[in-house]
Amino acid sequence: MSISHTLYALIFALPFLFPLSADAHSCSEGFLIEINKTKSINQYCRKKTLGAEFGWNFNIKSRRLDIAFGARLDAETGWLAWGLNPLGRQMVGTRALIGIKQHSGSLEWHKYNVTELTKRGCQFLPSDDIGINVSDFSFVYLEKLEYYAILATIFLPFEYNFSRINVVWQIGDAAAGSEPLMHANSLRNFDTAETVDLVSEKIVSYSAHYQRHLRTMMALRLKPKFNDKYRAYWNMYHHFLGYALLALISVNMFEGIKILRPAHAWKWAYIGVLGVLGAVAMALEVFTWTKFLLYRNSIG
Repeated sequence: MSISHTLYALIFALPFLFPLSADAHSCSEGFLIEINKTKSINQYCRKKTLGAEFGWNFNIKSRRLDIAFGARLDAETGWLAWGLNPLGRQMVGTRALIGIKQHSGSLEWHKYNVTELTKRGCQFLPSDDIGINVSDFSFVYLEKLEYYAILATIFLPFEYNFSRINVVWQIGDAAAGSEPLMHANSLRNFDTAETVDLVSEKIVSYSAHYQRHLRTMMALRLKPKFNDKYRAYWNMYHHFLGYALLALISVNMFEGIKILRPAHAWKWAYIGVLGVLGAVAMALEVFTWTKFLLYRNSIG
């Protein structure tokens, strides 16, 4: 590859080298106004999935994190959850703050540890010790917005990296006393976690996404020419990587079906489609190799 091509690839890649940073005040103006009547949140504020809004202040020296997390709860009962997970962008392991709206209209709020047993449907009850220091925790109703909001102050333990902190949130429509019941199984309810830099507000998980795109783009630009001695190795790498990705995608689809629990017919429909596509891929593979071997024999 020429130097000019390399420079072109690097220049084109520059936008992908840095994660996108959202507007520091991307929440609705009404949310900021109403929240600041109760708790001062003036550093960052972002909209999230499920129609939620999340604002925070963070002090590096004291490791104090002030949060406000709000959304609508349109059902007669419901709950709003926000938490931190030291293990990753996932539900299990989350240290959660949950506010519950009861059928009577009364509000209560508790701390919870989300465990593997929670995921399996076991009883999910409050816990006094969730591994983080929480104060000024409350659950309030913002009448003008018809929002419910979790407000709290957290002092981050030193094992939490504030530049890569995993934030998890969720909304559900039913509760039994102080026990939040299972949330909906919609795709939006499974897109409720991200890794955030509390100081710069950048979404670190977006950064990883763009870095993957960068690697793909650079691989294409650095692809050896047809007559290059390394071209055969490139073809082998590209061939086996493609099949590995197809296998991972297929397994991931089964995991998605397992999580969302659709009607049983969906699983068999997917197996049928997968079988047809596999047969077509196999036929094309046999055709390609036959053509290649015939061509090699003809010039040999």
